[in-house]
Amino acid sequence: MDVRQDPNWSAWLDEATGKIALGLERREARDELLDHLEDRALDLLRCRPGLTGEEARRLALDQMGPAAPVRDRLAKIYDPLGGYL
Repeated sequence: MDVRQDPNWSAWLDEATGKIALGLERREARDELLDHLEDRALDLLRCRPGLTGEEARRLALDQMGPAAPVRDRLAKIYDPLGGYL
């Protein structure tokens, strides 16, 4: 699945990685989160054969929860100062 197929995924990923200061780290975190979303959507399609791709993408995103808590945790993990202050 391609994130471009679902603007909701793109918006969620943008918010979840929005506080990561360095572009390379932001991209890596975004790719990792996208992998989780794609894996979950594919699992849903396998477990529930009647689902459409759109429904599976929506459910996968719902199961990830709100982006804000993820964003805040990632901001601590990817702190560019490494907690030196």
